[in-house]
Amino acid sequence: MKKILLGILLLSTGSMLMPVQAGYFETVKDTLSFHSVGLQKAAILGAGVGALGLFIQHKRVDRPYLEACWEGEERPVDRLYSNRLDANSLFNQFDEELLEQNKLPEDESFKEIKSSLTHLRNELEEGAAELNDFTVLKDLEWDWQQQRGLLILKHKNMPYVIKFFQETPYGCLRHWGKGHKDYGVTAAFFFMMSGGITRHLSGFTRIYNRRFIKDKIRTSKWKNTLVLPQLYYWVPEEVSQIKLMGHNIGGISKQDVTVPATYAIIANYVEGESLSWFSRKDRNEVLELTNLSESHVDPGLANFKRDKSGKLAILDLEDYRTMFGFKDDLQVKNYPYLFTYFGWKIAKDLVGYITQIKR
Repeated sequence: MKKILLGILLLSTGSMLMPVQAGYFETVKDTLSFHSVGLQKAAILGAGVGALGLFIQHKRVDRPYLEACWEGEERPVDRLYSNRLDANSLFNQFDEELLEQNKLPEDESFKEIKSSLTHLRNELEEGAAELNDFTVLKDLEWDWQQQRGLLILKHKNMPYVIKFFQETPYGCLRHWGKGHKDYGVTAAFFFMMSGGITRHLSGFTRIYNRRFIKDKIRTSKWKNTLVLPQLYYWVPEEVSQIKLMGHNIGGISKQDVTVPATYAIIANYVEGESLSWFSRKDRNEVLELTNLSESHVDPGLANFKRDKSGKLAILDLEDYRTMFGFKDDLQVKNYPYLFTYFGWKIAKDLVGYITQIKR
């Protein structure tokens, strides 16, 4: 009996770690690589037993799963099984027509930034120790060794902030294994809460989100007092395409989306003062905008500045609602309320994740 109970415990532990997929053991090892060897072995053992116990479930023909490959190649490089996969998060974020409409203009004034971005891509591929035209602002989600993830930069000579995205089919399904060792936990939570969206996909939400927010403030007091960043996309002339294929997700037997493996978002750099948590005015204005935008704007004060004219400026327009998988009509009263809601949603999603993966 004790052996049976121990087996059930190991099965449950392995089941809760993360979605089962090809490369299961490597994913667990990558996520826990900064812990002791003993903990790694215990986690891998538990995950292995969990994967073995769930093998029969994965044979169910109706079980949701996601595959990824390079466009033009029929054989997927990886497969991810999970009942948490969400069709909207995975297949409704990329709009090729919208991308084309918002690419960097052909004007002579944008020639230098285009040249810098092309040179940046070459430097990264060559493993350059320093970048010629850019200063790194944030590389938490960038894997320097594998050259994939999200890299945030500022141009040294022009007032632009660049979000440079580069990914592989394999990385689209194992996004929690890249970048800084501590980011794996954050990526796993994003996966659980959003239904499988990655930073590479969420980058495409910014243009639509800008239009949505601009429309929301059109008849409000923010019409002339809120600054929205001007956004442009850049895609290399020669770029590989990643194809994501969903099966039995959202009640649809098959669906897919194809996105560029490399692209960048260019936004104007905002000169101004950061907001303060000690300022009631700052907190109230940001929460007012959060409610007006139906939680599509990141309510963190670090996402805002006051420009030189005193206007409130949004720095990043990633769709916050999609990233966190909000389904409720959330009206935020104050930050303690928001933090409580987050805690409740994480607990709810975690319970739902554990329950569904064990069905």
